[in-house]
Amino acid sequence: MMMSIYVADVGSGLCISLRTISGKRVQIDCGDDRDGIKAFIKFRILNHVLPNVFILSHFHCDHYNGLLQAMNKPMVFFGWIRDVYYPTIP
Repeated sequence: MMMSIYVADVGSGLCISLRTISGKRVQIDCGDDRDGIKAFIKFRILNHVLPNVFILSHFHCDHYNGLLQAMNKPMVFFGWIRDVYYPTIP
């Protein structure tokens, strides 16, 4: 059972944060249609506490660009993802 869900408006992309009843934070995709900065900013706003789980729905840049932005900022990215789920690479 889900406790809360947040869907960020990132234009032509997807950025969803979930918080479960058990307190886990899940990020589903983190992208926008350009360079990812819009999704990265929304990602930071939605995740006051950084998520432990990241789910990538599929390998299109409008679903992962914001994650790439986060990876380029080690103080933001380092150590917070414990589990990553993604589909098979085509």
